[in-house]
Amino acid sequence: MCIAQVHAQKKATASLIELEHFIQKNKALVKDTTNPFLSMLEKGRIQYFKPLYKAFALKNELIDTHGLSAYNEDVAQALVFAGDYRSALFYQEQASEQLPDVYVDTVINKVETLNNLQMEPAIPYILKQTANRSIVLFNETHSKPQHRAFVIALLAELYQQGFKYLAMETLNPYKNASLKQLTVQTGYYTAEPVCGELVRKALQMGFTLLPYEDENANRLSNNQRDSMQAVHLANFMKQHPAEKIIVLAGYEHTAQLAWDRTSIPMAVYLRYLTGIKPLSIDQTEMTEGSNSDYGRLYYAAFAHRHNIKQTVVPLRNNLPVQLLDSGVYDMYVVHPPTKYIDGRPTWYNLNNTRKEFPVSPAYKTLFFVQAFYKNEWSEKEEGIYIPADQTYENAENGFYYLYLYPGKYELVYRDKAYSILGTKEITVQ
Repeated sequence: MCIAQVHAQKKATASLIELEHFIQKNKALVKDTTNPFLSMLEKGRIQYFKPLYKAFALKNELIDTHGLSAYNEDVAQALVFAGDYRSALFYQEQASEQLPDVYVDTVINKVETLNNLQMEPAIPYILKQTANRSIVLFNETHSKPQHRAFVIALLAELYQQGFKYLAMETLNPYKNASLKQLTVQTGYYTAEPVCGELVRKALQMGFTLLPYEDENANRLSNNQRDSMQAVHLANFMKQHPAEKIIVLAGYEHTAQLAWDRTSIPMAVYLRYLTGIKPLSIDQTEMTEGSNSDYGRLYYAAFAHRHNIKQTVVPLRNNLPVQLLDSGVYDMYVVHPPTKYIDGRPTWYNLNNTRKEFPVSPAYKTLFFVQAFYKNEWSEKEEGIYIPADQTYENAENGFYYLYLYPGKYELVYRDKAYSILGTKEITVQ
C-alpha cells in the first residue's frame, strides 16, 4: 500500500467553500464578536449556521485565542450539526498534529504484525457481552455522529436485556433540562440530528435519560470534572442497585486506566466508588480520522489490510484484541470507512431503518434544507426543536437527500443567511 493512500487528507466540500466565501463577504452576520466560543444559541434558540458565520468571519482572531487545533475541532463539530460530515472529517483531522511520512511505514509494519485476527460483527458480539452487565460505557468523538448511529442500532436489544437508563455526558444537568421531550434544553450535542434521533428513540422505547455532568464542569480541572461525573453516576447506582445503565461519554472519559495523576478518567473513579468494573467499549480510536494523526494512519492501514466493510470487533482466540492503547478499553469497535451516496454518508440510514428522501431545489437561492417532525415544527417556536435531518450538500443532480423514518415532516428551505424561503409538509412512506 503506497504512502499516498494512507496519508491522504480529506477535503472540505464545494458547498462549504461556497458558504465560506459568502460569509467572508457578509461579516455583519456575526453578532457576538466578544464571545470566544462557537455557540449555536441565539437568545436561547438554535441557529445552526451561527457558529460557521463566526468561525469563518473571525478565523484569525479565534485561532489566536484558542489555537489552531481547538479551532479546527470546534469547526468540525459545527459542521456535523449542519449535516456536512465530509467537511467535518477534514477539519477534525486538521486538529491533530500531522506526522512526517516516515511514520507511515512504521505504522504499516506494526499493523502487519497483528496476525490471526477474526473480525466479528460488532452488534451481536457486543450484545453477548452486555447481557450480564449492569453498566456499559460507550464513547464517542463529538464530531462523528457515526458513533451515535451505532448506539442507536443497539438500543432496542439493550432495552430487552434490562437496560432502562441512558446516561449521556451531553445531557443538561440544570433544573431547566427537558429530559422527557427533545428540545434545545435537552443538552448540547443532542441538537445534532443523529444524537437527537438517539434521544427520541430512547424515550420512545421507555429509557429514562440520566444527566451526570457536573454543573461546574467548565470551571473544573479534568480530574475534578471526571470525579464528579463518577460521583453522580455512583450515587444513582447506590440508590437504584437493581438498575442497568448505558453511558455515552466523550473520548477518554470511559478509559479504565489512568495515564498519570492529572489524567484520571471518569471510568476509573466510577469503578473505585462502586466496586463494579464497567464494560468499556471504544469507538473513537479505530474510526476514520481516529483521535490523533498516528491513530489515523493506524486505522487507515488496518482497514485496508483487513478490508473492513462493516462494523466489527477484532478478536484473537475469541478475545478482543487490544490495539492502540493496550488495556485501556475492554474492546475496540472498528467502523468501516464512510461510503457516500448523493453526497451523504450511507450510515445516516441508521442501520437501514431510515429512507433516503429527495428534496428538489425549489428556490433559486436555496442552500440548506431541514426536515422537522410535523408535531415538533412551528415557526413561532423555531429554534426550540431539533431537525430529524438537515444538509446543505446537494447531489450531482441538484437535489438534496435527507434520511428520514416513515412519518410526517415539515420541510424547511433556507438560504445562506439562514432565512426561511418556504416550508412544505411531506409524508415519508
